[in-house]
Formats: sequence, structure tokens, C-alpha cells
Amino acid sequence: MTNENDGSALIDLEFFESRRQVGEDFLEKLVEVFSLEAPKLVNKIKGLIEERNQSGLADSGHKFKGMCLNVGAERLSMLGKSIESSAKAGDFDELTDVIFELDKVLDNTLFEMRKLIE
Repeated sequence: MTNENDGSALIDLEFFESRRQVGEDFLEKLVEVFSLEAPKLVNKIKGLIEERNQSGLADSGHKFKGMCLNVGAERLSMLGKSIESSAKAGDFDELTDVIFELDKVLDNTLFEMRKLIE
């Protein structure tokens, strides 16, 4: 499960499976909550880019990065880190590029996670 663009894994399988050891129900609930909350935060980030809200973007990028790390969504957490650092630098061109990639990576990650819990 790697991203063709940079070779990073969509999901850290070892970390993801460590969540399964807590319990299958726990893992399913974790993925369910992530599936609901991650898209909401992505939409918020998109709005903040339109507003050119640097501090809101930096905070939301940081929150998104942490949310993704909690479920082993490796590539998404890297994008969250990029959002955070680009926002702090005021690099809105880079933010636009990241957002373009973010939707695709989120969809692919959610698809793979759902396959892993079936």
C-alpha cells in the first residue's frame, strides 16, 4: 500500500494491526470515527485555504496530522505535516498542491482501511 508519487505507505500496517490487538471492535470503531471526522477536517482545511487563514490552517494541519497518526494513516499524516508547515510559512501555492493530493489520498486510505477490517 504505497503511494506511487513518493513511495510512502498509505497505511502503516504494523501500527494499524497493533490497534487490532486492543480488540476488533475497537479497530472498527476507530476506522468508523476516522472515516467520519477526517473528511470534515479536510473540508475545513479547504475553507481555511480559501480564506487564506494561516493560523487556522497551521492548527488544522497539526490536528489532521495527529488524527491520522492515531490510525496509522502514514501518507495522510505526512500531508497534514505539510499543511501545517506550509501554512506557517505562508506558502499558499504549496497548500493548493497538497489539497489537490489530499482528497485522492484520503479516498484511497479509507478504501484500504475498510478492506483491512472486513
